[in-house]
Amino acid sequence: MNKPAGAPVSSGAAQIAAGTRQVAEEAKQQAGSVAENAKDLASQAGDKILQTVEEQKAAGADFVSGMAGAMRRAAHEFADVPQAGQYIRLAADRIEGVSDAFKRRDVNQLVSDVQDFARRQPTAFIGAAVLAGFAVVRFLKTSTANANQPPRTPGMP
Repeated sequence: MNKPAGAPVSSGAAQIAAGTRQVAEEAKQQAGSVAENAKDLASQAGDKILQTVEEQKAAGADFVSGMAGAMRRAAHEFADVPQAGQYIRLAADRIEGVSDAFKRRDVNQLVSDVQDFARRQPTAFIGAAVLAGFAVVRFLKTSTANANQPPRTPGMP
């Protein structure tokens, strides 16, 4: 009752190979599942970011629209200098137009417009970016200074 020397080894090798294939297939399925979950999370995060940017864009457009309204009210104060009032109203109309453009366009269109402007007018773009940076810093300094001051009571200096 001699068994061939190669029989047990062959059967063991086949079992190991089958086990290896099964483990590889399970690992492949798990990797696919992890990749799909990662795609879903990335998509959800992208949607949330886009929603937040859209909300901020709308808030910014409303702020700019409010500035235009304030400028129109200020223009009425220039009754003695009608030319100045006219220029202020014209500037308010332009600012209102910018606000409307922000409201109508989605974020991707706005980014594309800014990129096109930066390619066509790089100097003006850099200048506008610097001015916007100064305005943001000034706004933040003013906001934090006002937040740090104690509230004033009426009648007290």
